[in-house]
Parts: sequence; C-alpha cells; structure tokens
Amino acid sequence: MNSTDALRRTLIWAAGGPGAPELSRLTEDDLLFALNKHRLESRFLHQAREDGVSLPAGLADRLAKRQSECLDLIERKAELYARLRDAMREIDPDGGVAPVKGFGLYALTGEERHIRFSVDLDVLGSDPAEVARAAMSVNDVGYHHHGEDHPYVFAHMREIEVHTRYLVTGFRKGEQAGTYDVSAGAPVMQIENPFSVSAIDYPALAANLVDSPLGPVPRAEFALLIRCAHIYVGFAMDPHPLPVATVRLDELAQVRDLIALDAFSAAEFQKLADDFDADLVVSFARTLCRELLGADPFEEAGKDADVRPVAHDWFPQNLWWDGSGAGFPVLLNWSPMDLVARDEDQPDFIHALGPAPVATGPDGAARVTFLAAGPDESSRYFWHEFHGGIGQITAEITLSDTGIRTAVTLPATPEDQMSMVGVASRDSRVELFFKPREGESEFSDYSFTKLPAGSAGGEGRVSGETHVLTVDLPWAAFGLEQRPAPGTKVQLLLRARQQRRPWNEIPGGIVAPLLVSCS
Repeated sequence: MNSTDALRRTLIWAAGGPGAPELSRLTEDDLLFALNKHRLESRFLHQAREDGVSLPAGLADRLAKRQSECLDLIERKAELYARLRDAMREIDPDGGVAPVKGFGLYALTGEERHIRFSVDLDVLGSDPAEVARAAMSVNDVGYHHHGEDHPYVFAHMREIEVHTRYLVTGFRKGEQAGTYDVSAGAPVMQIENPFSVSAIDYPALAANLVDSPLGPVPRAEFALLIRCAHIYVGFAMDPHPLPVATVRLDELAQVRDLIALDAFSAAEFQKLADDFDADLVVSFARTLCRELLGADPFEEAGKDADVRPVAHDWFPQNLWWDGSGAGFPVLLNWSPMDLVARDEDQPDFIHALGPAPVATGPDGAARVTFLAAGPDESSRYFWHEFHGGIGQITAEITLSDTGIRTAVTLPATPEDQMSMVGVASRDSRVELFFKPREGESEFSDYSFTKLPAGSAGGEGRVSGETHVLTVDLPWAAFGLEQRPAPGTKVQLLLRARQQRRPWNEIPGGIVAPLLVSCS
C-alpha cells in the first residue's frame, strides 16, 4: 500500500466508511492538510472515539484546537447571520435573507461531529443589492461586486457571499455514455447536447426554512438538495482531479446524516428533486456514497421505498463550465478514489483527451486553427454550436524564456456578447474574459496553487473584425522551472467561446487538448 492508498483509507474511515485508519503510513502534516480539505477534522475525532483508536498526542491536540476554532467560526457566522437578518428588516421589512449552506447540519443537530470549517456565509435574499447593503452595514470590510459578471454570485465580502440563485446541474435522461466517451468519439468531436441548470431562488429557499438555535436554516430535505448539487459541481468542473478533495467526503457524510434524521422525509425530498430536475446530482451522490462509504444512504436509513432508484449510471464531466449550463459534457475515466486523493503520478487528463501535436518552429512559434478545415487545422478538439456557432478560431502559441504566450483570435461579437479564453495544464488554470462594449478585460487565476504574483496575465482587444485575447503563463504553470530543452513536449488545454451577456446562450466554442513540442 502506498501513501495515497493509506490516505484514502484513512479519510474514508473518518467519514464513517468501511476500513481502518493507516496513521503509521502518513505524516501528521499531510493528514491534517487532507482532513482540512475534506472538512473532516471533527468527524475524524468522533470516529476515533467511536472505534477506540488511540491518536498520537500531538495529532489529537492539533485536531482539538482546529475543532475549537471551527466552532468559534460557526458561532461567529451565526451571530453575523442574526445581525444580517436584523439589518435586512431595517432596509426592507418585506424582504428577507437565509443561508444556503455552511453550518446548517450542525444547527439542526448540535452534534460535535457536525462542526466543520466553512470559508464564508453563503446567503440568498429577496433582493441581492439590498442584501449587499445590509451586509455592508454589519460587516463593513468592502466587497467585490459581481453583478452580471458572475452567473450566481452577486457580491462577496470577507465573510459573506451574496448569491442571486443556486444552480442544480442536470443532463438528459437516456443519453448513451458512448456518445460522449472521449476515447471512442471522432478526433474532432461535436458535442450534441448540453448540460442544463435549474435555479434555486430566494422564494424557494424561504419556503423551506425551519427554526434552529442558530436561526432559520434549510430543512433537511432542502439542505440535501443543495448538498447534492454542490457535490456534483466539484466533480464536473474539475475533470483533472485535484490533488485532494475533488469531492469532499464530509459532504457525502452529510448526505448520509441528513437522510438519517428522524425529521427527514424521503417522499418530500423526491418531490423537491423532481421540481429542480435533480436526478443527475442525486444519482451521483448516492453512487459515491455506495462506492466510497459502503452503502446507499436511502437504503441504509430504510427510506429507499419513498424515492426512485438511481436514475443515472454514468456521469458526464464538463470540459468548460460556462455559467449557463451548456458546457462540454464528456465521459472520462470513472475513478471515485481519485476524487478522494489523486495518485501522485497520475497524468494530466489532457492525456486522456488525446492531445493534438503542435510543433513550434525555430522562432518558438506555432499557429493552429479550429472550425476552419484549413492547413493549420488541429487534428483533435471538441466543439459545439448550441446557438448558431462562431466561425474560425485561431491560436498563435509563442515560447519565451519566461513562459508560453497564447494569442487567440475569434470573430468579433455584437456588444451584447463577450469572448472568453481559458488556458490550463495540470493544476494550473486561468481564464480571460473580454467585453467589447466596455473594452474591458478580466483575468482570473483558478489554479489549485496560485501562480507567482505577476507571472501570469492576459488582455483582450478589438482588431478589425476580430477579438484577440492574449494569455501569458509562466513555465511554472506547466510544472517547469525554466524554458525546457528543444524537443520537450508540454501539455496545454486551450478553451475559447463566446457568450451572450449576462451568462446567457453560448453561440459556440471549442476545447482543444494540445501537445506542444518546444523548440
């Protein structure tokens, strides 16, 4: 057994799954890091007491300290939530605000194992702008206003995130896995059908609140709906599994614990799942509970008679999430254990996509086209034209001593649209949005480990009848310390699309796995 296997077994045990911990094979720091990422500190302590597992004194002390800090954070968030409700009543007596997720299960049970870390207080309100005003009045630390620039978050502060809605991912029933299998499709593979999304808004949330010692929180059935939706997001949006906690095991344990509550009605939950087209996310959560924790949670609680059987037997991942639900659904290798902790030597999922070779010339440059059928056409990419298509896309890749520059040219869009480019390799992922109406560029680094400050960036511009979006990434983004020797092959995932604002239909886009030969 290697250290990754030992870590997986230990984390699954901490979440209440089968097996036993393998503490002797793990360093204390590695274990604590993984427990934090999976939000399992309290469950680990609980399981150790339940099973009579003796913990090293230093580890037990560090976990107890962490649990105490998490409890303080919950109490802080509960106080903040109470003040936020009061502030909303002052601003809009007919309005309201409620938490989407965070401390809800602990609020319902008060059990120590349900104490968990949460970065901020996620809320939905009757009017996002008014909620942001209320939040500023009780927590005046400034905030980043997203407005139309985010598909479901209106604004976020240091401790509060104001949502406009919460999304539940769906997919057409009856679709055959082979149609989306990247290993079986054509080299240039058109994606025929999109994902879909259903939106949880404030009226729906407000109708499903119950009182708790920490204030009104979602009732168990609604909390489960939200939890299942959140679990799927990590899986779908990270087709290359994160080093640890692509899916958090605490969330799977919450699924099991919510269903086991006496107050939980499986029949009521099935109605909610139908209302929000949640078969995909519920099937996924149930399947992972069975494969990782050892049992279907509805069967384990004796409540399976009131819910339909698992409706999906395969689960599409998304090569690029776009906020509208369309995306690029594909079937990749199914490996639940990698969602717990990724094998250290696992190749980038670009390898599974079958990257197209791109050879740079003596000047360190290469040109490749998509949707053009010309001499520079890439031999491998995925594309869709869900709302009319966008025409030829050209990428110019240039190597330098500091990294790789990727300049992507797309047809100019009307001003009610925006152009977007993403560049990724392994755990590094950046995106650049260009809005022609304002002439603004927005660059974001979504890497698991953020790249060195100032080493990555991007800018968009109008050039005649085209948009040119240029992204610079350092060699560190490709796992290299410096420009590699000639002949070295570097994996690069290029994404490009255009979208009607704000976060509406996608005329079309491409996702292209590339294997760049350095000169």
